[in-house]
Amino acid sequence: SKSEPTLAISLNARYGHRRSTIDKQQTVMPTATLDIPYTYMMTSSAENAYSDDDEEGEVDTFHVHDLDMLMPEPASLVSRSSPRISGAKNSTKFCNELNSYVAHDKNSRQVMHILREILSHYHHDIDFTVLHEQQQIDGVVFMCNYYAVFFCITVWSDEEADDAQAAQTETTRFEFRRKSGDCLASAKFWSEIQGLFRALDSEYVADTVLPAMDFIALELSADDMDLDTDDDDDDEQKTTMMMESSQRAVFSQQELHDLTQCLSENDCFLVDELNVLYERLLSCTAIGRALLTHRPFMWQLINRCMLNADVCVMRFALLILDKLSQIDADGDTMANDSEWKLFENATALLKNERLLIQKYVVQLLAHLTKQPDWRMTQTLQHEMMQRVEKYRQRNANHLTSEINQIMDKIHTIAYV
Repeated sequence: SKSEPTLAISLNARYGHRRSTIDKQQTVMPTATLDIPYTYMMTSSAENAYSDDDEEGEVDTFHVHDLDMLMPEPASLVSRSSPRISGAKNSTKFCNELNSYVAHDKNSRQVMHILREILSHYHHDIDFTVLHEQQQIDGVVFMCNYYAVFFCITVWSDEEADDAQAAQTETTRFEFRRKSGDCLASAKFWSEIQGLFRALDSEYVADTVLPAMDFIALELSADDMDLDTDDDDDDEQKTTMMMESSQRAVFSQQELHDLTQCLSENDCFLVDELNVLYERLLSCTAIGRALLTHRPFMWQLINRCMLNADVCVMRFALLILDKLSQIDADGDTMANDSEWKLFENATALLKNERLLIQKYVVQLLAHLTKQPDWRMTQTLQHEMMQRVEKYRQRNANHLTSEINQIMDKIHTIAYV
């Protein structure tokens, strides 16, 4: 029969130079089901029991059915079991001190309220949903206008206190978890959340202007570096950079073709390509005119990317279209082209589950009001009017001027 593999571990420095046989096995049957072959480590007394003349040593082996026998719980883990919160009780049993924060003299409802205010006034693009029954906040944040971090914050009452005095006060712990996204951007976001909560923990004031706490810099810049270069080399380098910048301001036909193909294939680097395009579009309007005249690219951007399943692609598509809508173009515009389903997709996105996407759509439609001759069916006109009005009711005193512009424009639409 095939022998079972065994891990041999020994404290004997001479163990590697001598053959050791395993002639006795003892099976331990703990309550867990994990079965890991494991060899008993020889103690110093066992090591001294062998002389240099011994040809063979004896090592006891046993089976480990419980992983805790090999991997004890780290001291940094904190129990998150709580009978008050079913969500925390049924989820992971432990959390880590590094990704959790303890709020003293605060109950769960107060902590949830402070976290909601912090996220609502956060200076980066963010979209989140508050789940009151589970006492969780699910959302996505775009750090530095690019790095997307999908996160979840769970709040629960901390039953374990360090001393008797702490046990008499109410203590609440909230835990941050990164579902997906850039790990460095996630660390920056979590450190800022902790700093902002610490600033508001002592005395909470509504509508407080939150300070910026940039603990981690995601941008690469050499502006503060003292680089010793000759004046002639410095002038030559500036001239080269200006020439390269001038060349990058113009899109070649091959670049447009490759970018259009990337959009049509939904390439894995599509978000990066759209991010680079958006940055170049901000610095040069000539690129925007080149994009508007390239119909295959515009078809992919409007008809495909606006409804992409990836919220990062959808967001960049709306941002790019918003900048293109502010560029004066000769002839036809985005608003009156029959091949581009701009208004159909925009109306569909007004019902998107993410409020951030709805905000981008409202801003896009507000900029499109400056373009003449909106063309759509009467059914689409009524549907757009209803969803814009629903957005107004759901988000009072938000983008009021933009919504009024859209509603006034809808009433002047020419039906097709």
